[in-house]
Amino acid sequence: MSIFVRIQKYISARLVPWAFASGLILGFLFCCYWGEIASQTNPFPNFVRFYQALAPSSGYYPTVNQLIALCKSRVSKSDILVVVGGNSTFLGVAQPPEELWSRHLEENLGKSYAVVNLAQRGAAPAGAAESVAEALFKQGYQVIYVANVLPPNWGEPDGADIYAYMYWNARARSLLLPWEARDRYFSGDSKNRDFRKTLLLRSWLDRASNSEDLWNMFCYAQFCTSWDSLTRIEFWKPRTIFKDQEGPPLPVPERFAGDLHKMVEVIRNLTNESGATGSDPKVWEHARAQVEAGFVPSMRARTLIVVSSFSPYYVHHMAGDEQQRYATLLTRTAELYRASGVNAIESGGQFDDADYKDSVHMVPSGGRRLANELTPAVRNIARELYPH
Repeated sequence: MSIFVRIQKYISARLVPWAFASGLILGFLFCCYWGEIASQTNPFPNFVRFYQALAPSSGYYPTVNQLIALCKSRVSKSDILVVVGGNSTFLGVAQPPEELWSRHLEENLGKSYAVVNLAQRGAAPAGAAESVAEALFKQGYQVIYVANVLPPNWGEPDGADIYAYMYWNARARSLLLPWEARDRYFSGDSKNRDFRKTLLLRSWLDRASNSEDLWNMFCYAQFCTSWDSLTRIEFWKPRTIFKDQEGPPLPVPERFAGDLHKMVEVIRNLTNESGATGSDPKVWEHARAQVEAGFVPSMRARTLIVVSSFSPYYVHHMAGDEQQRYATLLTRTAELYRASGVNAIESGGQFDDADYKDSVHMVPSGGRRLANELTPAVRNIARELYPH
């Protein structure tokens, strides 16, 4: 065997594995570097809200760092940032983007205010968008957090399961304020302990790699790798091609006729199960624990919780005593938040049938009424906390 063949075999046996490993490590570090850049960049230049193609329900998981960057791109530290959280009612389902209620709120508030709508379908008041608001407040921004709740779905302190990753991502990155009651709640909740351990591990891995930030950047603007029933055969295309669209509502009688009896029964059951009149104090004790853990003391005066009502069309089809119990449920929920120092108001119960598309979602007329209701409440908070 010639000396050249021996050298070639030696190189192949000794150096090729090292070259492969080195390339793998360098490639990983390169991705981490770009992930770090992506985590500090707003990937949504024309953001209005999280419509379906930009939501975890369709396999797209916006990260807490990118949402912080989004908010920072809209406001300076001398302005007042209104971060909107909550569920699909505040997301603005049934309202076209150009007629979104949070846009009307920003117009009403005027200069020196910026409103960023981070609400998501089925989201709870705490966690997710609240984590973004808390992190921005910790960084010195003049934040007011506005979210809604549809009782008795008060929600866990880290939010609904599908959005809880956002809270744990913020926690792993030390973006949140310390709060012992929140820690105690999680340590005492044996039911969801394994789920939260998984989210915490995921968050620590993402902190080390910034992989989710990098993936989001590419998925939004370049190409995607997550198949979903919404995107279907075009799943590989960037999410920017999927538009935010809401069609016109049906005439009023037709909107509600199909599910009238079903929704009346749903509201009736929720009212009974919640113990609105005090028949089940354990329900309210648990709710108080959730509110106490979900909002750190320094954020409570900066938070406005809107207790949303089901459409009056359905409520008015219940018996008189049932309507009273439902009204009590809404009032007790608002009092629950106020007792912990959180600003709270009720909304929607006095709107017209025509202001709703279905049981909980408002058409543009309802959105404008919602914005008009919230405007003085937001201004009052700003006047007390951020006087200019």
